[in-house]
Amino acid sequence: MANPLSVYWSVHHRRPQDYDYFTRLQPAVVKIMNGGPPDYAWVRQNLPGALVIARDHAMSEQKEDMLRDPAGTGRRHAREWSDKVDDLGFDEDNTLVLGINEPAVWDPGVIPALVAYTVAFLDECKALGLRGGALQLSVGWPANQGGESPPNWAPYAGVEAAIRRGKHALVLHEYWATGGPGDGWGWYAGRFVKCPWDVPIVIGECGLDMGVVQDPATLPGNRGWQGNVSPSTYGAQCAEYMRRCQSDRRFFAGTIFATDFQSGEWQSFDTEPARHELQASAAGLAPAVWYGGGAKPEPPQPEPGPPATHGKIVHPLPEGSYRITQHFNQGLERYASGRHNGTDFGANLGTPVRSMADGVVAWVDTANDYGQYIRVYHEALGVFSFYAHLSSQADMRQGTHVTAGQPIGRVGSTGNSTGAHLHLEIRIANAAGNYSRVAPMPNGRCDPETWAALLGLSLSTGDYSAILKPGGA
Repeated sequence: MANPLSVYWSVHHRRPQDYDYFTRLQPAVVKIMNGGPPDYAWVRQNLPGALVIARDHAMSEQKEDMLRDPAGTGRRHAREWSDKVDDLGFDEDNTLVLGINEPAVWDPGVIPALVAYTVAFLDECKALGLRGGALQLSVGWPANQGGESPPNWAPYAGVEAAIRRGKHALVLHEYWATGGPGDGWGWYAGRFVKCPWDVPIVIGECGLDMGVVQDPATLPGNRGWQGNVSPSTYGAQCAEYMRRCQSDRRFFAGTIFATDFQSGEWQSFDTEPARHELQASAAGLAPAVWYGGGAKPEPPQPEPGPPATHGKIVHPLPEGSYRITQHFNQGLERYASGRHNGTDFGANLGTPVRSMADGVVAWVDTANDYGQYIRVYHEALGVFSFYAHLSSQADMRQGTHVTAGQPIGRVGSTGNSTGAHLHLEIRIANAAGNYSRVAPMPNGRCDPETWAALLGLSLSTGDYSAILKPGGA
């Protein structure tokens, strides 16, 4: 069984009891920090089904290089890993290589540099036949914008597409305090579930760290689980964390930080005193399943849900809250096609955006041009409705069933936008997600106003009218 409760191996002493623990646990992932050829060979021979995550500590701390030359450093790091392949003897198809570790994204200027670095790193890895791990954000980031607003992933636009271009994965770090992973779920541990990206996710570090609730400088020697909870409690907490994570199908596995730290600041994190309890608690977990291999999946088939509305559609914005500011196919110089591919509605920032009909969420994502967007597939109507430049997206993800009029987000000005508005597209497609070739613009796009009028709704006024009348001789 590929166990989602997995191993972070900081190779120092190569203890016999650690080899025994790894063999009995059969982890889905073995993260190796500063390992050598014997360590990669041992994992390959004794844990042949495990995904290896490779970290070079010295490389991962070259943060000044990243700030000075983001893209150049990213490409250089990928090439350095390529040069290590033969020496270390790892399997490129079954190894994720890592770059910069826990960048200080709260400091000005770091996020743009990190995005440029990560995109260059992942694309160079792909060109070299390697798989990469993206971002390695520390616990609690990206930050939210206050109150109950979700973490803001918009500044990282571009990284998701780079992950999808190769067989890469998003790698994040999560921790919790003595109350366990459920205490503050979604804020410390479980924050990854609010990421809108449809990519494989590996938790590259996790476990108990009192530094999430206290200043780490005040915790010398007892930041980790040792001295804060018992081995049995820690084993149960780690298994609970994995069960919670597995409710999100993008999650693959999490590596418990760490094995073979017996000295210094990180000694209290060493899993060795709890290895029996960790193994016992992990026994009941479902096997780890890789999500999509980094490839973009086909749009999902609608799940069973409430009866369809038989062609009835609703306006995407509340009555009196909007005005049309740009029609379909009007000239617009900033578009590559020279023509506008949807209908724009000027509206106040934060105005609710509603699904126009019953359907299934096909994508919840962020793009450079569209900003935050949601795409819904309406099988009964044979179209996708597409809502862009949102300021926020409702708490839903691919496969969520929605009904006509259900709020799915709020008007914003994200992406390529000059002011708060909703960009609406209608894309003609069949149930398999294949776009119509006879539509007037690429990807099945047609005029939303004409399409709505054929179904009896004016997008300019919101009025309904019966357009189909009984025939007569």
